[in-house]
Amino acid sequence: MGKSEKSIIFGNMDTYSLSAAAIFGALAAVLSIFQLAFNFPIIPYLRFELAEIPVVIGFLIYGPAASVISSIIYFLVLMIVGQFAPVGPILKLASVLSMLLGMWLGTMLYRRMFSGRIKLISLNLLFGTILRVAALTVANYLILWTLVPVFPDILEGFLSFASFQVNQSIGLVLSTEYDALFIVLIFTAVFNIVHVFLSVFPSFAIAQGVISRSTSRFKTPWLVKVLKK
Repeated sequence: MGKSEKSIIFGNMDTYSLSAAAIFGALAAVLSIFQLAFNFPIIPYLRFELAEIPVVIGFLIYGPAASVISSIIYFLVLMIVGQFAPVGPILKLASVLSMLLGMWLGTMLYRRMFSGRIKLISLNLLFGTILRVAALTVANYLILWTLVPVFPDILEGFLSFASFQVNQSIGLVLSTEYDALFIVLIFTAVFNIVHVFLSVFPSFAIAQGVISRSTSRFKTPWLVKVLKK
């Protein structure tokens, strides 16, 4: 794989890109601190966060490596000021990194087999969704059923709360902890599917707007390299 090919697939990490990655990570943290988010109606403790958008924009403009750095900065800030640390920030990091990995895999497939902006967005959405849902389903299962039973009162209290929220939202009555766990995992998957779309679509729109206004003084945006192949 030549240097130019690596540049297109991974992005070049120079001082400018590192600085941009840090800025996008800090912006994501600020959006989270100011709680620019809204609840998932069925299970309200799940929140759609606008903070993911700067990370995805960094992915599109500066490449996957820069977006990983942004994600880590975002995670470290959440570990200090976020809710339910360390579990909450760890799950958020898993959410974002799995989505970015899926988008990267979708981009690699696009470069080998497809062309056109719509197909690139579609592949990013498809693979980003698949990996995020898979990663978070496994992570939530491990936390809720494998790790938390060390503290059974916490598990019982959490699943009771989740059952109550589902009952209040859609009127579904859950009679056992197994039912509650299954429904929580199903609706968490639905939540993550929707979240991918809410994170990716605005990011593509913003990134394209930024790219259209960029000048020759700056390095070629990663998205432009991908589309030009």
